[in-house]
Amino acid sequence: MHDSFALASEDRAWSLLIRHATRPEIPCGSFGNNLSITDEGRRQAKVMGQVLGSRVRRLVTSPVLRCVQTAEAICRGAGAPGPVTTNCVLGDPGIWIADGDAVGDVFLEHGPQGVVARQLGGHAVRGMTPLEIGAKRFVDALVPTPREPGAIDVFVSHDAVIAPLFAVLLGVQSLPEIWPGYLEGAFVGLGDDGLNVIWRGVHRRSPWRSA
Repeated sequence: MHDSFALASEDRAWSLLIRHATRPEIPCGSFGNNLSITDEGRRQAKVMGQVLGSRVRRLVTSPVLRCVQTAEAICRGAGAPGPVTTNCVLGDPGIWIADGDAVGDVFLEHGPQGVVARQLGGHAVRGMTPLEIGAKRFVDALVPTPREPGAIDVFVSHDAVIAPLFAVLLGVQSLPEIWPGYLEGAFVGLGDDGLNVIWRGVHRRSPWRSA
């Protein structure tokens, strides 16, 4: 993330979309919504906040506990005024889930990567929003209005929420290329030159265009 942050120039505003900090293993047959992040996860999230520093303007998170705790630790590290706010676009259920009752069993059966692989493969997943529709809604939520140059809004979410968006914005289909580790994510910035994405230390202009 340090390499990506170095590329997030202060001549434009950025949204930083990241996965939550380290958590314990999710028990089989559960979504793990009540799991806390680990002590090491709290430390790493606080360090991330210190790196981002005074550029942080807003922290928005999935309502799920591990994401809220991550956002709060980043806030403390950055010395941001807060408050941390929640948005269900980022989780519980997240932008991709149109019918939680329909898709819950699919996630439990195939796991997050299995579900995302089906999304990227063009297979209709019962209860889920199509990629292009969800991506447009996601981008609209991430970069809704012009902000001061250099400002960073931090959004904390989940791997299965983030990965499909990165696939669309970066134009890739390979899970290893777009699957975020703990506290890993991308800077997204909108300017006269279109949508810019900084992912794993590489700054590129997104090939994606919303309909």
